[in-house]
This record gives sequence, C-alpha cells and structure tokens, in this order.
Amino acid sequence: MKLFITGGTGYIGQAVARKAISRGHQVTAMVRQDKSAAASALARLGVKLHVGDLRKPQSFAVIASAADGVVHAASTNDASAATADEAAVVAMLSHLRPGAVFVYTSGTWVYGNTAGEPVTEASALNPTPLVAWRPAVEQHVRALAASRSIAAVILRPAMVHGYGGGIFGMLAGMVRRTGSVRVVGDGRNHWPAVHVDDLATAYLSVVEQAATGDRRVTGQIFNVVAEDAVAVAEMGEAIRASVGADRVELWPLEDARKSLGSFADALALDQTVSAQHARRVLAMIVAGLFAIAGVVNLARPDAVKRDFARWGYPAWFQLLCGALELLSAALLLGQQTRVLGLTLAGAIMIGALFTLVRNREPFRHLAPALAFSALIVITLAARV
Repeated sequence: MKLFITGGTGYIGQAVARKAISRGHQVTAMVRQDKSAAASALARLGVKLHVGDLRKPQSFAVIASAADGVVHAASTNDASAATADEAAVVAMLSHLRPGAVFVYTSGTWVYGNTAGEPVTEASALNPTPLVAWRPAVEQHVRALAASRSIAAVILRPAMVHGYGGGIFGMLAGMVRRTGSVRVVGDGRNHWPAVHVDDLATAYLSVVEQAATGDRRVTGQIFNVVAEDAVAVAEMGEAIRASVGADRVELWPLEDARKSLGSFADALALDQTVSAQHARRVLAMIVAGLFAIAGVVNLARPDAVKRDFARWGYPAWFQLLCGALELLSAALLLGQQTRVLGLTLAGAIMIGALFTLVRNREPFRHLAPALAFSALIVITLAARV
C-alpha cells in the first residue's frame, strides 16, 4: 500500500513509518524539516519525505490524496491544536478517494478520570480540558469519512512508552533540571500504557484490515492498551532507578498547573482503560484467517499440494496443518481458550516462517507470513 503519515518525525509517527517499511509498504511522511536527524533517519529507511505544515493543510492535502491510506499522527501541541487538527482532517478527507483508509489518532485522555472503574470504547467521555475538543473531531472524522466512502478508524492509544520517548522520556528529562522525578498529584493515580512498537503494529494492522473493507474495523474506535492501569508512583520509581535520580518527588496539582497549565490535569488523571473491543476484533480476524487457511489445506488444491511436496513434506502433513489451523481458529473464538488459540497460532506461524526461510522463498511469499505473525503478536500484546 501507499501510505501517507503526518507527524512523520514524531514519537508515534516514526514508529509507524518504521513498521510500515518493514511490512513492504511505500511510505511518504510529512515532516517540518527534511534535514533534521529524525527525517534523515526515515529517508535512510526508504521513506519519502514531504515538507509540510499542519497549520497549512494546502501544503499536504493533495499529496495525501495520492495514498491508499493515511495515518494522522501529527499535532501542533499548542493552543492551535484544536483548530489545526480539525482543518487538517477536513482537508485530507476531502481529497482522499473513496475506498482509501484514514486512521485518526485520539487518546485515552478523552475518558477523563475513571475512578478505578475500567472504561471501554463504549463508555461515556469526560475529556480532560487539554483535549476537550477531540471527541468532536473524532465524530467529524467518522461522519465525513462515511459520507465519502472512506474507511476511517479511530485509535485511542494509552500512555506510550519505549526507547526513552514520549511523556515517560519527558519525566526522565526533568531530572536534569530538578534532580528528581516529579510526579503530578499524590502518586496514587494510574495510567494505562502501551509500548510504541505494539502501537505501531496496531496502526498497520487496522490500516491493512480496513483496506479490505472489513466492517469489524472500518468506522470503529479502538483503545490501544497493553497495561490497563499502572500505578504512577511505580512508574516514577522505575524512571528514578533507570536514570539514577535522587528521589521521586510528588508535585501538587495546583503548583504543577502554574508551570504546565492544563497539561498538569492530564498527568494527574487516574485511569483504568480496557482494550476489550480491540482484543475481541483482533482475535476474530486471526481466527478468520486461520479458518480459511485450514479449509484450504484440508481441501488440498493442486497448487498448495505441489508447494508441500516441493518443501519435502508428506501428504498427511498438509492435512495435519489444516486440522491444527481449524483448531486454532476454534480456540480463538472462545474467551477462556483465546490465549491457547494464540499460542497454537504462533507455533504454526513459526513453523511456516521456518519452512519459507529454509526453502529460500521470495519475499512476496514471506511478507504475508510476517504480517500475519505481527498480527498474532499485537493480539498477544493486548493481553487477551
């Protein structure tokens, strides 16, 4: 697929671009400067760079229209964020062709404080002031996309971590100024979390699935969460240990607001967020794909029969593979047996990849197997 990514040099955008290239997609990333270190790193991976300004949709909307799918991961992160985001979304959706995919990046802050109760994609929204505008943009994306037959998906990532980036990296960076890790509030609040690599895999999985017209994905909202609720005090202590800070310091919310404004309220949120919907859909997709593979192997069409013979396997082995694939699909459909089903699916894919690599099959045969394996990994990472 031809993909266009806004925020290409951002924390999330870089991860999505890397993952997309690794899965064989053609990627164009919007960047503010094409000579920056981050932009140069993307270019070395094979990403095509497009210099644009989120506040000026005319600088990128036409380029975006040439893509099969758009991942909107950019934000101005300032007072203009709401206006700029709305204008960018309208411009890109107005230029995209029917049948294209559009993935919009929201976040779990739209739920506000959850008071220890797990919220799902169906829960009422109570956004913290910093992102009070975002639910309206989510709805506008879904409505405008539906009116133009564009496959839109809304992702609500949890707090993103990994490689010293994101808000966790910001907290670690504060140590240089204060000597301590500063936690807003009393430290008894919780944050949902997801690793940036797992998040990138989620983006690519929904892009690829939405491109097939899958109604389980198109028009849907997904929480992208690996850990439903992690105590912020524990996170602060982990950061302190990793950077060698003196202590974890509690930063009263009122004082933090003087320096951080409404960002302080976001950091003080106490949230428990479930990715139940995403987990169920991912498991159903994997189950469907394994069911198809199982039926094909049991039917033993000539082309597949020749492949197994060429790989040196006896005829009964193809039947065994088909039976195991169907068993894996059945296990995946049950809530209590889903982990067992994913374990079996993972074992099957390891065997398939080993066979393809051992027989030096061309990349066009390896790519689907790698994508399939990545889908299994992200489903497991979602803590089914």
